[in-house]
Amino acid sequence: MAYYDSMIHKILNHLGKKDIKILDFGCGAGFFIRRAWKLNINAVGIDFSPYAQLAKVYFDLEIEVCDISETKFEANSFDAEDIEPNFFHSG
Repeated sequence: MAYYDSMIHKILNHLGKKDIKILDFGCGAGFFIRRAWKLNINAVGIDFSPYAQLAKVYFDLEIEVCDISETKFEANSFDAEDIEPNFFHSG
């Protein structure tokens, strides 16, 4: 969890405040979101993987299980976003 703590603290230091909302793009099994919540940081995920659906149900996380083009987030809903390396293959 030290990796996620480091990422969260970098975001907090950059923004200079703690009362923030983070979007975890490609959240997968929700590890970043779960750690953020343990640190009292509001985090929301988006992912279309079956792992995201399982994490949403099993850990009761706020995750939009869909493609990014299908989200219903309003503009400027988040203070920061976490985009870890995501690899896509087509064809």
